[in-house]
Amino acid sequence: MSDQKHTSGSELRSKIDFERVRSVWKKRDSGHAIDPGSVLEKKSVTVRLVDTFVKEGQARSFTIKCDEPEKVGGIDAAPQPTEFMLMSLGFCQMSILTVCAMKLRVQVDDIEISVTGYRDDRGLAGAAEVRPGYYRIEMVTKIVSSEPRSRIEKLARIAEERCPVFDNLTNPTPVSNRVLHAGEVILSRDAGELRARPAPRSM
Repeated sequence: MSDQKHTSGSELRSKIDFERVRSVWKKRDSGHAIDPGSVLEKKSVTVRLVDTFVKEGQARSFTIKCDEPEKVGGIDAAPQPTEFMLMSLGFCQMSILTVCAMKLRVQVDDIEISVTGYRDDRGLAGAAEVRPGYYRIEMVTKIVSSEPRSRIEKLARIAEERCPVFDNLTNPTPVSNRVLHAGEVILSRDAGELRARPAPRSM
């Protein structure tokens, strides 16, 4: 996708149906005003083992496969968990950009987001001084629009502030964990007991 903005006379058609989004959010905002309790939301997914590293995730009516590359014992049948995390950030940021563009009445014709994560494999191997997750994530967003730069900057800033996945990745989020075996809880940790491991030392 080109990151060049088009002129007002361009025949480029927006990929975003703003009228549909505006209609849905008008009803959503009205419902929240009538019932303040409706703003509280709970999401749950279930993940099941299929074969070795192949997993199936169930989210509402959707079933999604996940695997690992051959170099770690998978069959490369689907993206790996850490790739889903990067895509989740890109997907969420794109959704929030669309909603914010609608609310700000900023015309956006196309969006492309690339997300790159950097990880040290020594953390996965158990090295105490190295965290197993990504130690840096870079996101690059390309927005195609005929709007002036100032309006796109405002859109990008507000979308970053309101993106749920961006918020979860950049701010501490309480996470609890329970492990069951033979119907018995053998490990239970409250959110406050789980602590992030230190970032890796410079090489």
